[in-house]
Amino acid sequence: MCTNSISKLRVIVLIMGFIIPISLQAQHSHFTPADHTHSDDPRGTLEMDWKLPNITKVVTATWGFSFGIESYPRKGMPIQTLVDGKICQTGSYFSFDVDDAFIYDVDEDITLTLLMRDKGCENFTIAYDKNVQSMAQVFATSTLIGNGWYEAKVVLERARFVNSGHAGTDFTITAIGADAFNLKMDDTHTLTISNIIITRDKKVATAKPKGKLKVTTADENGKIVPARIGIYALENNWMPLPSNKAIGFDYFSDKKNELFLRSQGWRPDYWPSENRHFFYTDGNYTANLPIGKYKMIISKGPEYLISETEFEITQKENTDLKIPLKRWINMPENNWYSGDAHIHFQRTKKINQSLNQIMQAEDVHVSNILEMGNPGGTHFHQYAYGKEGQYINGDHALVSGVEDPRTVHHGHTIALNITKNLHNRDDYFLYHKVLAAYKKQGGTTGYAHVDRDWFNDEGGLALDVPLGVIDFLEIMQYGEMQTHLWYHFLSLGYKLLPIAGSDFPYLDHPGSVRSYVKIDGAFTPENWFKGFKAGNTFVTNGPMLSFSVNDMPMGATLELKKGDVIHVKAEVKNDIQIDTLDCLELVINGEVVKKVKATNGANTITLEYKQTIEKGSWMAVRASGKDRALAHSAATYVHIDASGHLQKNILKETVQEQIGYLETLRDNNLKEVLEIEYHEAAPGINELWLKHKDEMNDRINEAIKIYKDLLENNQP
Repeated sequence: MCTNSISKLRVIVLIMGFIIPISLQAQHSHFTPADHTHSDDPRGTLEMDWKLPNITKVVTATWGFSFGIESYPRKGMPIQTLVDGKICQTGSYFSFDVDDAFIYDVDEDITLTLLMRDKGCENFTIAYDKNVQSMAQVFATSTLIGNGWYEAKVVLERARFVNSGHAGTDFTITAIGADAFNLKMDDTHTLTISNIIITRDKKVATAKPKGKLKVTTADENGKIVPARIGIYALENNWMPLPSNKAIGFDYFSDKKNELFLRSQGWRPDYWPSENRHFFYTDGNYTANLPIGKYKMIISKGPEYLISETEFEITQKENTDLKIPLKRWINMPENNWYSGDAHIHFQRTKKINQSLNQIMQAEDVHVSNILEMGNPGGTHFHQYAYGKEGQYINGDHALVSGVEDPRTVHHGHTIALNITKNLHNRDDYFLYHKVLAAYKKQGGTTGYAHVDRDWFNDEGGLALDVPLGVIDFLEIMQYGEMQTHLWYHFLSLGYKLLPIAGSDFPYLDHPGSVRSYVKIDGAFTPENWFKGFKAGNTFVTNGPMLSFSVNDMPMGATLELKKGDVIHVKAEVKNDIQIDTLDCLELVINGEVVKKVKATNGANTITLEYKQTIEKGSWMAVRASGKDRALAHSAATYVHIDASGHLQKNILKETVQEQIGYLETLRDNNLKEVLEIEYHEAAPGINELWLKHKDEMNDRINEAIKIYKDLLENNQP
């Protein structure tokens, strides 16, 4: 666990290829913990003793994350040196808090003039708090001015600077080679900065008079309900800062009351404004706004239509807006309830109500709040597990779970609906032990970030699926739907469920993707997980699916005879505000056997299919929109004379693929430099791996034998 004591924080410094843990206090006395009030910060945030004009605070971290930039500083914390009589800082990641008395909540161009040293300064990245644009980055260059010194002038257009970055900062400077997606351990991994001069584009504008706004949001029954809101000036799309009536929350260990919808990556969420900043309200919101005309956007998850309202704030009259939210579909009416499998908040009983209101605003009925582990400890602590860790308000529930074990070596795992956290460093690489124990607790287990080529999940899955400790794969995340590995395991004869998780605060806002589950009886978390395990589920970022085979629901197993007929019925519906439907596809044994295209911009597609069944098969449906909409059902299984659903025609290549993953896993270097919480995970990790290696090899051999037996016993 992280600690408030600087003497216990450790980092890893890479010296000539050798990794040596050193005490931060001993080597870098110009650091202090960035925030003494929070001990649960996986970023390893430290405040630097660095005095710069108009800068009140500079922080660094072992994992930097701010304004859409993700940094992996892997040569240690910044080093302070004296060059030509000038104090310099050499490091990979710096985040700066501009003095609020100098600049705060503005909308103007700001110029940074940097004095820098040596090669790493030629190119670098600045990410900053910008009006309208939620993930603003500038790729900057510097000019040699003599004797090894460089100067860079960088204009930050429409800067806002409201302390919304890492640990309350306003802009971040990152070395090109320390970018998480461009990691290089060469001269570009660090840069050296001596001074930064901040110049304002204009004088402080005269503050406009203000008027009062009151907003009430109600559902289709007139009940006051939480919602997501964005308020933007019609003149320039500027969003006034939310008042203290917005719901506050922890973002890592930072206190916030606003978020933004990501604008980068695959298929960003639809939002009818260029400005993607927003906040949450409990249903009653008041604020004092500068006089002028505004547009307000309100949403409440994918089952409700997005509301857009224009209004004017005047000094003389209060503006009182009552916004009725309208559904385009009501899934709970038919016992379908949504869930997000992958959310991280440090949770105490004290914040349950406000956190539940946030999830109500996104209309997520089962929010799985995960404590997150690494070989060195855990973060996002949950106060309890099982029923004691549940918080239920009507048909919205918070449920404790874990993302742990979790390594770059063979993937990140998730355990849901468990009764106790079993984090154990001594057996950390032996995932099967803890996953099997979670299943004995009644939990359900799986892998996160599947098919994303991030954390070698393919190796972990090749090992753990045949040995029976995996229930689901997180195939939908970050605007993408990844099915390659899932389809292959289904064709090998295994039954695995799809699941969707936002991975807030790392990847997306809560509820950006979700799993819908059909439950029997009243809504409870237990019934939701029971329905999930039964397989009556689909993943989606908006479209709503129905799918049956011979009138049996998703996830069912049909025992038929050769020559029997299957009758598939499927339908997808979608909110045309969000996206226009493109097609609905029936997938049997990994191949699309029928595809129905949308016609005339319809928001519904239906599909029917009949076929005489000749062999055991798995089948599912998937839907997509023209721009962003995605959905996929769980598989339904058809077994012929108890034959299972293994596909012999692709068995050889699929088995070879899995054995290849296992041999790579056997030979895989730890690559601890890629562990996100490098400062915690890396110390002692090599010794831990060597301790487990023989048992890991035994398990790899056992899994390879299972695959080879499958091949030998199921020749075409």
